[in-house]
Amino acid sequence: MPKRITDVVILKGGKAEIFRYGHDGRQALELLIGGPAYTDAKIRGTLGWRPGNALEDVRSAVCVDFDRKVLVLGGDFGFIRVDEDTHFVSEWDFDGMLHPYWPGWTFLYAWEEPLGLVINYFWTHGLPLPATAVPMAAQGHPLSDEVRGSLETFTINLEWKEEYRVTPPPARLSEAYRDALLTTIGALGYSEKAAREYASAGLVFVGDVVGATAAELDEAEMSLSTRLSLFKRFRSEFNLNLPTTLPAFLDKALQQAQGWKLPVELPSEWQDWRRQALG
Repeated sequence: MPKRITDVVILKGGKAEIFRYGHDGRQALELLIGGPAYTDAKIRGTLGWRPGNALEDVRSAVCVDFDRKVLVLGGDFGFIRVDEDTHFVSEWDFDGMLHPYWPGWTFLYAWEEPLGLVINYFWTHGLPLPATAVPMAAQGHPLSDEVRGSLETFTINLEWKEEYRVTPPPARLSEAYRDALLTTIGALGYSEKAAREYASAGLVFVGDVVGATAAELDEAEMSLSTRLSLFKRFRSEFNLNLPTTLPAFLDKALQQAQGWKLPVELPSEWQDWRRQALG
């Protein structure tokens, strides 16, 4: 079993710097959600991260390649596929969560072989391999057919698209959004079961979701996939220029990195509108 350690390799100007965190990978996500420049600037001064001289056998690994604008991610990060008994976040949702904050970058992600994925990335591009404390033979280098097949089969390659872009949200929504905010969740085509569950948590209207804190959505057990889907529809159908509300630990990190205040304030008349709509 790999150690619950995260390696982050910053590759810039052909030089590789290694950083490690000795617990789980959530701390890496708190840096990555801020985007490339934020990650590069903050990792050196963030509590718990320290420079390393070698790669280690880890549960999660990252390579931030500034030279090619590629973000390589491997492992569970304490957030996805933690174990079979825990509801996991899918790889696509994981990438969709991060990608808006890495404009112009390509993502490579695989759950399996996190260290192998990063090492293979260096080998594929003919890059000088960072030092490794793990015996090369134990890692199957040159990479075994089995490891290569695993990486090729399970690696997701996600290229940047303009539709991922988000811009700073407004401090407060205006009354012009009344009709959109009073749209019921059930009217958006989600299952009756899901609509009932969200209603029991007080999330009846679009405005309820928009105005909820990340912690409130966590408590309502709204999955990341549902949040991504909902906020994408809010942006495309209702022109609500709002970033997706992420799980609380990441939402806090996003606000710190971007300087945003979330959730965005609803119109001052919102509670009156809501009471009237409920009859």
